[in-house]
Amino acid sequence: MPGTKNKKPKELPAGGMDRKVKILFAAIIAYAILYSIVFAQGVSYFGDDNSYSQMAYYASIGTFAQNTNNILSIRPLQIYPIAFFYVLFGINIYSLSAWDSICFVMTTAIVFYLGKELYNEYAGLLASFLFAFFPAVAALSSTMTDNIPMMFFVTLAMLALLYGQRRSSRLWYFICGASLLAGILTIPLASLAIAIVALYLIIEFIRGKARLSKTILFLGYGFAFAVVVLGIFNYVNCGNPLITFTENYNFFQTQYNQPYGLAYNPDTSNLKFYIINMFPYDIINTFHQGFSSSNYNPVSIFMQSYNDHILNNAGFYFYLVLPAIAYLLLKRERRAYFVLFWFIIGFLLLEFDPAHISLSPFSYFLQHRLSRYLMLIAPATAIILSIAIVNIAESGKRSSHRRYLGWAFALCAVVFLVFTSIPVNLESYSLTAYETHTQIEVASHMSQFPNTTKLYLSSGMFVSTYMQFNNISRFISYDQIANCSKIPSGSYVAMPVNVTIGNLDYIPNPQSYCASWQLVYTPPESQPSDRLVSGNGAIDQLKLYFVPPNSTS
Repeated sequence: MPGTKNKKPKELPAGGMDRKVKILFAAIIAYAILYSIVFAQGVSYFGDDNSYSQMAYYASIGTFAQNTNNILSIRPLQIYPIAFFYVLFGINIYSLSAWDSICFVMTTAIVFYLGKELYNEYAGLLASFLFAFFPAVAALSSTMTDNIPMMFFVTLAMLALLYGQRRSSRLWYFICGASLLAGILTIPLASLAIAIVALYLIIEFIRGKARLSKTILFLGYGFAFAVVVLGIFNYVNCGNPLITFTENYNFFQTQYNQPYGLAYNPDTSNLKFYIINMFPYDIINTFHQGFSSSNYNPVSIFMQSYNDHILNNAGFYFYLVLPAIAYLLLKRERRAYFVLFWFIIGFLLLEFDPAHISLSPFSYFLQHRLSRYLMLIAPATAIILSIAIVNIAESGKRSSHRRYLGWAFALCAVVFLVFTSIPVNLESYSLTAYETHTQIEVASHMSQFPNTTKLYLSSGMFVSTYMQFNNISRFISYDQIANCSKIPSGSYVAMPVNVTIGNLDYIPNPQSYCASWQLVYTPPESQPSDRLVSGNGAIDQLKLYFVPPNSTS
């Protein structure tokens, strides 16, 4: 119209965010914080939580030292942060969970910035939202497991690498290098991130997208700086500046180079280990059986498979990420190549990485593998899904019909992933909460006795944590005590109801083998899960026995 001026659309400042995006991002972070508080679980049966809890206690009172007898002791970025929260807040369920919860919240934020940098703000928002509901992330984020801190440092390294390359930033390259080493100080699995970054940079050099410069050398400087700081810490702590590297090397060489080492068993040597864990629902077999039945009902068949496999680490995320990867490759969506590389190489390293390999004679042992190690690629999974979904949603801009279809598909995909993950996450919480409940009850009962009263329990139990490690020397493991007569009179023994530990026949049948023992306390039942798993003696109802004076078995 005459007399009017054409107004240019308002431009955001570099690195800025739209107000609506800021509100949604803040809401996602608020959810992650609230989830961490409401679902705080503390020490859990995942991994080595109980060992970290005890070492953090020693660190909190200034008596912890790394040693060659325990590979877990050389993971200071798992132990000392927990000790820090012990000192600040005492030993309680929130201080036990705090380090993992903080790493979960920070990783949720980093995932947003990765999605934003690679594609746009909406992909970043969706990525952080999907990440927060990823089953393994949700299950582990409010415990004391080492996988969440590892994931945080790896994700930070990936963001720092991306920022360093795109912004030619010495600082971000430096942060990337330091983060790569920091991850190893939570769990050695993080060393795979070094391989991912190295391979990525080699390919970028070959493609001519990167060149050796003073700026990129700061990645090496960051790593070297972290090595020096670590060496100083190790020397002050235990007198051996190289203990982190020598003990990790010795552990993997001696443990995995044995015929019956951790890697040499059907569960961990199967080359389809992660593939099976990524796709937990037996959909093909279930639907095949459904087709062959006279009462074929696709919905009921799907729900049956879903309910039968509800305890898992992946939900349906990997079922959707495969078509998402195919879609992005077919579309030649170059903006997603970085995160596709992270996902694909990360998965291949997880599946095939050797702890030991020899050519003469030929032998090949895989790393000790667990489904929770998929945390290495969980952030990449959420980012790939978000980029594909946003791309599809935006692909019909020139056609209202295609635009509605695109947004409908995007909405359905997000709702499906989240709503199928929520029951899985609640089931995982229920399982851990049940285990925690029975051990807290035993701890509460034992706290009424003098702190010189000996308590025998499995090394997988964490009753001592909930007794504030009051006179820690009185907590004794019976895992290697072959005969119950070796447990002295006047002691108390906490035993699982259903689980046998190793070859110890008197567990869980003490009154069959130790007739004089007295059952003195059975914790009141919480709401048990109907899918309790047994195996390590920790995930089970406990009973407390007393060994009377002068008793004989």
